[in-house]
Amino acid sequence: MRKKEIVESVSEDLGMTAAEARPIVQRVLDIVLETLAADGRLELRRFGVFEVQRRAAHKARNPRTGERVDVPEKHCVTFKPGMAVLQQIKGGPHRSSQTANLPPGEPTS
Repeated sequence: MRKKEIVESVSEDLGMTAAEARPIVQRVLDIVLETLAADGRLELRRFGVFEVQRRAAHKARNPRTGERVDVPEKHCVTFKPGMAVLQQIKGGPHRSSQTANLPPGEPTS
């Protein structure tokens, strides 16, 4: 799902135009980013926890050349789903009944 689709869904649910919903959705996303940058953690009860974690510098190997390379320290965002998310997605990815019996990667008609 893209941000545009979220805006459309919010506008339909709240009975407003997409132009009115767009700044609301954008502000929520801005708050998420600001909170992660400032506090490093955002907890949304029953939904989940977003957290900034530090990945230490380490040595890796270039798979093409086999050469050892230094990978610098970096920060990444992790997500631990809450109960509502786990219950909603229980049973794995949702697939249509037409594709449910096909092996993974099998093209649909």
